[in-house]
Amino acid sequence: MGDLVKVGEVERTVETVGFRSTRTRTNDHSLVTMPNKSNFRRVIMLIGLKDETTMEQMKEIID
Repeated sequence: MGDLVKVGEVERTVETVGFRSTRTRTNDHSLVTMPNKSNFRRVIMLIGLKDETTMEQMKEIID
């Protein structure tokens, strides 16, 4: 929550992420509900980690 996303040409702040929809707020404070299926692509990333991989290293991979 609180992430800035760009939908088309409009920047929005993520308010909530639900199972079926995501609510964002525009710069003019309008609340917009968007179905997850039509607006966001799912990204699946498979990574291999060793037992000695630290939490900090894992965060770097994701970011």
